[in-house]
Amino acid sequence: MLRDRLAAVALAESGHYRGRVVPDRWLRDPHWRCTHLHVDSGFQRDERGRRVCLIDDCRSPVRLTFPEDVSGPLPAPELRVQRPMTGGSGAGIMRTRPGAKW
Repeated sequence: MLRDRLAAVALAESGHYRGRVVPDRWLRDPHWRCTHLHVDSGFQRDERGRRVCLIDDCRSPVRLTFPEDVSGPLPAPELRVQRPMTGGSGAGIMRTRPGAKW
């Protein structure tokens, strides 16, 4: 689902994502991604007032996305998770590992 994918990108960027909270820079230069892989700096409202894509009369629902996003498949975010180092003199130090499961 598009909402979940963009939430993962926001989480990877800002370290938190609660409901509608997105990184401030997304709001400074808003871009909108539709469910059919289009990205644009604007949207239109349909007859029910929902935000929809305006590219080539697509009219699919849109979500706020990050400013660098471009049309096409949404790249998977590189999640970084804090994991403790083990053993040696580095005991107790937190190290970031890409893609860690916990």
